[in-house]
Amino acid sequence: MSATDVSIASNALLMLGKGPISSFTEVGDGALITSNLYAQLRDALLREHNWHCATKYVVLPPDAVAPPFDYTYAFSLPADWKRNVQVGQKGNPIEFRVVGNKIYADDNPLYLAYAFQNTVEATWDDLLVHAMSLKMKHAIAYAITKSATVRDDAKTELDDFLKKCRAVNGQDEPAQTLGDERLFNAGFTSGF
Repeated sequence: MSATDVSIASNALLMLGKGPISSFTEVGDGALITSNLYAQLRDALLREHNWHCATKYVVLPPDAVAPPFDYTYAFSLPADWKRNVQVGQKGNPIEFRVVGNKIYADDNPLYLAYAFQNTVEATWDDLLVHAMSLKMKHAIAYAITKSATVRDDAKTELDDFLKKCRAVNGQDEPAQTLGDERLFNAGFTSGF
């Protein structure tokens, strides 16, 4: 079964010993609490971690109005932008600054990889689905259980799981080098 916003919220409620919900509009505390928090928590989770299933690559044209100083071009961020993953082409990062909903840079066009507001939970990988369930669990734990201990334990569980997610994502990426290997190796082979 594909994940949905309601199934993720239901999982969080089940983890806290409550019954599942079938929609955000049904009567009851579970639906009311989760429906009010879901979108905000989803967007925060998409912003705080580099989820491969929520990454887009685009080439942005410059805006008609340039920045007042320091940079040559202004680029409007996409409407679904949550955070930058890479600015500039691979191996050729550029200097830039995010100002409001714009990126200022001297390069034209602007190559951008970014985390986007992926609202289609069916396209999420299993780690993101579980992380969102844990984030919901933490956010609603006190309201549901009236226990600070349960809330704090849920926070620890979420933090530990996000560390595992970062490790898995890191294994999906090519190994990073320290830069110019000739300079690095010269430091170990030069005589003292």
